[in-house]
This record gives sequence, structure tokens and C-alpha cells, in this order.
Amino acid sequence: DGGEMYHTVTLNLKEGTDYPSTALQSMTLFVKDGEKLAIPDPAPTRDGYHLAGWTTDEARQTDYTADASVTHDLTLYAKWVKTWTVTFDTQDGTPVTTQIVDDNSYATEPKPAPTRDEYKLTGWSTDATGGTAYDFNATPVTGDVTLYAQWTPNTYTVTFNTNGGTPVTAATVKYGQTVTKPTDP
Repeated sequence: DGGEMYHTVTLNLKEGTDYPSTALQSMTLFVKDGEKLAIPDPAPTRDGYHLAGWTTDEARQTDYTADASVTHDLTLYAKWVKTWTVTFDTQDGTPVTTQIVDDNSYATEPKPAPTRDEYKLTGWSTDATGGTAYDFNATPVTGDVTLYAQWTPNTYTVTFNTNGGTPVTAATVKYGQTVTKPTDP
């Protein structure tokens, strides 16, 4: 007969996911016996989640290996991971791109760091007015969060030329501060 054998692969999108813009809950693919499964592109999406792969069980405990040859009918289940938005408020600094982070993983400190004329970035905080510094390596993201840039104004030394008069001590001032009039020479 020489007919080729195909297997039915059902992709269960689970939990109300749209693919890509229709209300599909699953899709059926036909794969030639012994060939690898090609997941359709674009991949399914779900607001607030990212697709972390596929599993062979509805409890999502056994990952499907994408390199495996399809040798029988199977159902695969979408493995969704909750994501959170990390927004960076640079407080008058140059803009920083928002990050989408998997639940309970870590945001990355923006590189390059934002800049602000006449100020130095001293870190990030969850409070606009400062408070505790945000530790990117020790604080897992478990919800949407806004991080605020913390800035310290640049410091300048103002020297006074007395044109031959008695010396006057130099003043140290931060950007934006006024210089206090020194004692007359």
C-alpha cells in the first residue's frame, strides 16, 4: 500500500488561553510517524504568563522533549508560568526598559544604568523617597513592582581668589545648593 502513517497531536492550551486571537482551547496537529513535532509559530499566548513549554500530563509534571520523534497519538498541555511587570521610575533620569519577570525569579539591574545631569545614581528602592535599597540578587519578584532610581547630587568645590588678600577657606557644595558667602578677606 505504501501509505504514510500520521499521528494526532492535540495541544491543550489550558486555562482560557487564546491562540492567537481566536477562542481556541486546543488545536490538533498531524505529524508523520517518526518526525519531530513543530509547534506552530507564533506560539500560543496568555496575558500575564509566558509559555514555558509543554507537558505530557495535565498536572504539568512531565515535560515534553521537543526533540522526541512522534510515534503515537498524544496530548500535550501548555505549561504557563505567571509573569510580573517590573517598572523603573528613573525620577528625571534617562528612561529604562520595563522588564517582564517570571514569578519568584529576579529582576535584572538595568545596564546601562540611567543617567541624570549633575547627579550620580546610588541605587534603586521600592519607595520614591528612598528607604531600603532594592537588592536585585536577593529579592524575588512576586508581584508587579515599581523601582525608583535614587540620586545623589554631584558635589563641587568652590575656591575663592582673594586677589592678594588673606586666604578664604574653599566651600564644598552640592549641585543646586547656593554658596554661603565666606568671611571677608
